Amino acid sequence: MQCMAGCSSDPETTGPMFYRVAFNGFNLVHIDVDRGVWISPPYASQIEDSLNSDPNSTNSILYFVKDSCKFMAGQLLLAGREALQRKIQPEVSFFWHHKESEDELICMATGFYPEPINVSLWRGETHRIEGAVSTGILPNGDGTFQIVTFLDLTREDGSDLYCRVEHSSLKEPLIIQIEETHKTLIGVILGVMLGLCLLVLGVAWLIARRKSNRYRSILGANGTGIP
Repeated sequence: MQCMAGCSSDPETTGPMFYRVAFNGFNLVHIDVDRGVWISPPYASQIEDSLNSDPNSTNSILYFVKDSCKFMAGQLLLAGREALQRKIQPEVSFFWHHKESEDELICMATGFYPEPINVSLWRGETHRIEGAVSTGILPNGDGTFQIVTFLDLTREDGSDLYCRVEHSSLKEPLIIQIEETHKTLIGVILGVMLGLCLLVLGVAWLIARRKSNRYRSILGANGTGIP
């Protein structure tokens, strides 16, 4: 059973209004909105008679088509417009991955919206590398998308490599050189290690200070332990 309703989303105009019912792709019955009656082909005359004898159901359908439909159509149009205008930039990672006896060059773009995107690998900024393989665009759990492009390549042949990402959220193509990614990752790792070292030193200093204060309280102010 299929039902289809339609109306204009413009509150200032009436426009065409309809409500149709079908079964397995064959039209069964539709309502004449102006006259308020159901009309069907000859093979569905019993359904037509049944609906026309039920004014409550008919009035409910007419209220939906004439009144509620405009509001719903307007909200759907607004939501669709917002969805079309929504743009989220991709987060891009470009790195080497060692697998067994081979090296693999990987460029991953994730968290972008809308779906269409172009990811390509380049040697220099003028020579596109052929033979790269892509996972295709895959959905994320938050409604955004991701794609991974990779290429089997030895590190000896991996100089001057770039990942180029083109997406509607970007004013111009995003071009990332693989050395820049490594420097960023190394900086993050060093920052984390430095933070952990400072944390350990701080905890050690607090423990030493507490032990010193406790020792002094036991000995007493004169250092003899006798009050």
